[in-house]
Amino acid sequence: MAAVSTTLGEFLALRRAKLDPRVFGIGIDRRRRVTGLRREEVAALVGVSAEYYARLERGKASRPSPQVLEAIAEAFSMTSTERSHLFDLAHGLGRARRADVALARPALAGLVAGLGIPALVINHRFDVITSNQLAQRLFFDFDATHEGNLARFLFLDPLSHRLYRDWRQIARATAAQLRVASARHRHDSRLARLIGELMLRGDHFVDLWAAGEVMERSHGVKRFWNAEVGNLDLAYENLDLPGDRPLRLVLFHAAPQSADHDKLRLLGARPAAALDVRVQGCPTGSSSSVLTTTSPGAGQPRT
Repeated sequence: MAAVSTTLGEFLALRRAKLDPRVFGIGIDRRRRVTGLRREEVAALVGVSAEYYARLERGKASRPSPQVLEAIAEAFSMTSTERSHLFDLAHGLGRARRADVALARPALAGLVAGLGIPALVINHRFDVITSNQLAQRLFFDFDATHEGNLARFLFLDPLSHRLYRDWRQIARATAAQLRVASARHRHDSRLARLIGELMLRGDHFVDLWAAGEVMERSHGVKRFWNAEVGNLDLAYENLDLPGDRPLRLVLFHAAPQSADHDKLRLLGARPAAALDVRVQGCPTGSSSSVLTTTSPGAGQPRT
């Protein structure tokens, strides 16, 4: 099993292994056994000694200067998220402890409850801090299931493979976002326990974590399946809450007069029956999941 590590050296080694020598005009032949660039090749690109760069990857160098980090980010063609992650790891920006926010402000909770679209507030661990009924009908009962954690549901519950029609894409992004959080909140013991649990029990999490990817998602589209209305393609917006860091507001919506908009309205208008949705006889990750949905007073389950 891969170790839960968020060190600068690990990140550099993972990124270095993904670089194509040919992009940098470096020829390759049968004798080359290194995947990606060699340390001395990176050192030449960055403008530091091979010895110093090797010490960086081994975690034996003192805090590198911003100039060195910028040169590494440029040489590696890092995204803005990867660059921020690099600086977090190098300069220990996650060392400042913050109070853990367990409850949303009453005004924020009231806003979320009153919205006519699925809305929830989550933290850096993907804990759901508050949500409205439409969000719970789209996902699951956050108060009673998976300790109200979206990452735990995603990687530990077979039902997530049916709920998310793009499960692999969402799983990859979630693991990458947890890696970003692990550098920014390195003293968060609950985050460390969550990652450790997913490493031991999570579907494909070990491989996704070992890939070393880092991401942040601000908007996009998620493709759901819902037991009541079927397929739903919803746009989402992740809105950071500066006064409530590290919380963010997540909103789901559909274009007016679209089929998905009508389904969302139907989902909100239906009586809140206590649906019993289970996966029967199907291992995690199987594409042949059979879901049975029963409602109070129903005779036979419908599939």
